[in-house]
Amino acid sequence: MPNDQLPEDFRQRFMALHTALFCDSMDRMGLDPQVMDHRIRPMYPGAVIVGRALPVLWAPVYRSPEHPYEHLFEAYRALEEDDVFVMTTSGFATAGVWGGLLATAARAQGAVGTIIDGLTRDVDEIEEIEFPVFALGRSAKDSEGRAEAIEFGTPIECGGALVNRGDIVFADDMGGIVIPAAAAAEVLERAEEKNRGESDVRKILAAGRDVGEVFREYGIL
Repeated sequence: MPNDQLPEDFRQRFMALHTALFCDSMDRMGLDPQVMDHRIRPMYPGAVIVGRALPVLWAPVYRSPEHPYEHLFEAYRALEEDDVFVMTTSGFATAGVWGGLLATAARAQGAVGTIIDGLTRDVDEIEEIEFPVFALGRSAKDSEGRAEAIEFGTPIECGGALVNRGDIVFADDMGGIVIPAAAAAEVLERAEEKNRGESDVRKILAAGRDVGEVFREYGIL
């Protein structure tokens, strides 16, 4: 997808589907599905993310730098409409690198969610403003002097998934997946087709047909 605002119908079509359908589509295209660690979960019920990835690399530190969060502030200045902050903490999981004020600022600049393979704070505030956040868990502890964003916009691994700037990120209650930007349109079309096929097969199975026969006939299970 080009690096401009995603068409609204594109977002809505994604939101009508779920992660497993996108995994199946990528499998059939010969693409390795970049699925995030199953422990990365939505921080409130019903949270769904679809947008373009803006990767951010964090690392543990052992003292507060002279200018805390400098690279994080630069990442905010690079945010574009429909972007998703995708953050790896490089294994740091003793304090929250995200919170309510950061979510408020991200939403004001057009971001549509944040995914972290670490911890977040202020979950109640995040839910109140309905800004989707997926993370490994929660922490009351602040990250200042403990972890710093050191780079943004470059490829990272988040929860085991490779993430490049501009990739399409989708996350729901089943988990998170990263789709290469160049393949996103085809992945979406195949997922919609698979969803229609599953709806038909579901009705047939509900009527009592043999599951093996149905699979041989439709190739869907």
